[in-house]
Amino acid sequence: MKRAELRDIAVEVQTELLKSKPNGTKVGGLLSMILAGIKGVATLADVYSIIEMALKILGIGLIT
Repeated sequence: MKRAELRDIAVEVQTELLKSKPNGTKVGGLLSMILAGIKGVATLADVYSIIEMALKILGIGLIT
């Protein structure tokens, strides 16, 4: 996944979270997409771990 695509998804997550009633399923799905895109990037390992933990707390399994 290209950097621009990841940025677009992150903006979509932010937009959804700013709504008065954000769709948790949509946010979880979008975050899973971000995780899939950064999984192999060693410099983003900490980010991956944080998002993975947040998704598990929300009860969302990862798409691998």
